[in-house]
Amino acid sequence: MPTSREIVSNRPLSGTELKILLREAFDRMLDNDGMLAAHIAYGRIAFTITLHKQLDGMIRAEDSRTESRPAATNVIADRPELAALSSPPLAPSPTAVTSGTRATRDITSPNAERVRAGLPVTIQRREQDGTLVSEEIKYPPDAEIADGLVLEDATGEARAAFGVPEPVPSVQMRDESLDAEDPT
Repeated sequence: MPTSREIVSNRPLSGTELKILLREAFDRMLDNDGMLAAHIAYGRIAFTITLHKQLDGMIRAEDSRTESRPAATNVIADRPELAALSSPPLAPSPTAVTSGTRATRDITSPNAERVRAGLPVTIQRREQDGTLVSEEIKYPPDAEIADGLVLEDATGEARAAFGVPEPVPSVQMRDESLDAEDPT
């Protein structure tokens, strides 16, 4: 906790700090995706990563987008597992799965977010001779500060972006002979 000689300004998050927070959110999003478990493997893969940002203070909204691409043949010769990468969308297949997840977080206090994530907070301390000294203090992460990260299913948006139609729900027929009472 700052003392009376320390001044803690709630300065805006730097681009470097924001990258750390985005990586944390992206890692959590990937960790929550059951399709990315170690026991599941895919023969062909295509993906698009889209990052929508609304940044206040510099009044800017921006989108960043990255798509998978097939690796060069000389690279595949050295690393055959890269042959599974394709550009989106994949050709239709009865076993293909399309999924999407959206992660959103609204950061209202830069310092609260720094403390939540374990990032250092810059303070200014006045020394006895009157000089101001800037110092970074790293507080332990505070679990009581609300995370604010919301993960939502965005499979419909992913299907639309890749031009993949919605799956037709399968109808299962009930075997009525199983409902009949056993005469014995």
